[in-house]
Amino acid sequence: MRVLIADDHAGIRRSLRSLVLSHREWDVCGEAADGVQAVERAKELRPDLILMDVSMPRMNGIEAASRIHREFPKTEILIVTQYDTPEMARLVEQAGAEGYIPKSEIWNSLVPAIECANRKRAGHKSA
Repeated sequence: MRVLIADDHAGIRRSLRSLVLSHREWDVCGEAADGVQAVERAKELRPDLILMDVSMPRMNGIEAASRIHREFPKTEILIVTQYDTPEMARLVEQAGAEGYIPKSEIWNSLVPAIECANRKRAGHKSA
């Protein structure tokens, strides 16, 4: 599975990259430091999954996810955010993202969420 990581903090991108690359069947195909780059890289790289931060410059992650989902509906998007609220859940759903993981839960929840997104993606390919 090819993963694009979009976060404006280089340290978070490095941490997410390490976590993704710790799984043999996953690969990081690219990174983006803001929402505009995320949309551009999604068009260029066509990842299977995007890990997208919400709070980024030039375009926030919700808007970027919405644009990417409209153009590439089979690309799975997981929002990674510091906000764990019912409002965030609503925004993520409206953007067409698979779900969201609070940054405080990344180490416990991200791998199962990626595995779930990968199963869903595999279901799209066989359908």
